[in-house]
Amino acid sequence: MAVDKQDNPSEFTPREAELQRQIDGLQSQIIDLHKARETTKVQSFPPRFRA
Repeated sequence: MAVDKQDNPSEFTPREAELQRQIDGLQSQIIDLHKARETTKVQSFPPRFRA
């Protein structure tokens, strides 16, 4: 069961553990979307302005 290091998995009910997995997955998707958005922003600038 994947949970944060600070959390004790034995304290979770099965429902709470499932919700935590869903939250972790959504957070990962948000990070990926932010990275993709930043990449898109950089590519939309003319080449002379790109880092």
